Amino acid sequence: GIGALLTDSFSMSRISVCYSLHEAQTLLEQKGWIEVCLLDFKMPGMNEEPLVRRFLNQSGHRPVILMSGEASLLDIEWARDVGFSAFLPKTLDGPAFVRRIQDVCINSAHDAEFFGDFSPARAPGHRKISRRELDIVQLVKLGISNKEIADIAQVSPETVKAHLKALQGKFGARSRTDLVVKAVAEGYIRI
Repeated sequence: GIGALLTDSFSMSRISVCYSLHEAQTLLEQKGWIEVCLLDFKMPGMNEEPLVRRFLNQSGHRPVILMSGEASLLDIEWARDVGFSAFLPKTLDGPAFVRRIQDVCINSAHDAEFFGDFSPARAPGHRKISRRELDIVQLVKLGISNKEIADIAQVSPETVKAHLKALQGKFGARSRTDLVVKAVAEGYIRI
C-alpha cells in the first residue's frame, strides 16, 4: 500500500513506520527531528488532542500530514486548526498521493489548498460559490435536516435556509436533491 509507494519515492533509510501516535512521539523524541511525517487519522492516539498538539509542536514546524479514507468537514477543519500541514485522502491514486506529499514538503508553509482534497476545485468560469455555501451543499448531500446543518455549521436554521435558497438559484435546482445532483455533476462536490 502506502509504504510501497513511499519507498519507491523516498530513500528507505529515511522512512520509519509507527503504529500509534505514542510510537511516533517516542521516535521523534529519539531522533530530535523529522523531515516529513504522515499520520493516519484513525491511528491510536489521534483522539488525544494534547498529544497531537505536543507532537506538532515538537516536529520543528516540518510538514506533518494527516491522511484518511474519509473525513467530515469538521475533521478537516480540526486538522487545519490544530496545525497539520495537509489532510490528504487515501483515495488519491498512488502517484497523485506521492505528488501531494512532495508538494507539501516543497511548500512547507500551511496552504489552504492542501485541505481541499475532499472537495474538488471548481473549474474556471463556473458559478461563484463561497466556502460556506460549499460546506452547506456537502452537508445537504448527507441528507441531514436544516437544523442539523445549522448545528454543525454553527449558524441559525434561517441562515441555512437562506444559503439553500441562494444555492438553488445559482444552480437552477428545484429541490435539495436536485441541488446535490447538479453540484456533483459540475464537480463542486463528490458523491
